Amino acid sequence: MPWTGQTNSQTGLYRSEDCGYEIKLAEGEVFPECPIHRRPVTWSFVRPLRRHER
Repeated sequence: MPWTGQTNSQTGLYRSEDCGYEIKLAEGEVFPECPIHRRPVTWSFVRPLRRHER
């Protein structure tokens, strides 16, 4: 699973394993810290984004 600071390889919706916060992230973007807790977290892939969701 991706971690804060890694580069994303698939556009989609991701969920923080720490608190469940969800983010939309495009391919090539860097995974951020959890915006709620302001610390590095593991992110899990939820689903790909459809064109109108990006």
